[in-house]
Amino acid sequence: MRPAPYTTRSDPSRRFSAGELKARHPDVHAQYCTIEELGCSFSFTNKPRINAYPEVQEALKAAKDAVVEVDVDEVQLDKHLPRDEETTNLHGDYLRLKGQLAEIEGDLVRYELDLRHICGENEGVEGICSYKRIPKKKFDDKAFQSEHPEFWEECHVDRPAQRRIKVLASRDYA
Repeated sequence: MRPAPYTTRSDPSRRFSAGELKARHPDVHAQYCTIEELGCSFSFTNKPRINAYPEVQEALKAAKDAVVEVDVDEVQLDKHLPRDEETTNLHGDYLRLKGQLAEIEGDLVRYELDLRHICGENEGVEGICSYKRIPKKKFDDKAFQSEHPEFWEECHVDRPAQRRIKVLASRDYA
């Protein structure tokens, strides 16, 4: 695996988990599912999948297999490798492709929004897309925290440290 331009490590942390509350006290959890939302699910019919492109699927599998796992404790914080021609070229290619991808993703979002608009209040367009809207109730964590601080603390879960790799989104070199 080639070295990443920027590697960090997050510290372990604790956070409230509504799922933990639901597992321990389902009746209390249900009382605080009061925020009404409209869940939306939009999908295209006959959308191409990666298994339709075996050469791309194989390349993706090979790339995933080539990744070397590193334990979070092995990450050397505040240590950067020197820039060389190979990483500079890879970074340039990465930025060029990210730019192209951003344009394509923008077009895809626009087309999807156009089709959602065409669907209107209907559940889709026959043979093209499906657009479901499902009313649901979301957990009100603010009200729950203020009214039940004892359960709030009880339902915190530990989040382990994680290794993070960030590829710089711009170049400061020519």
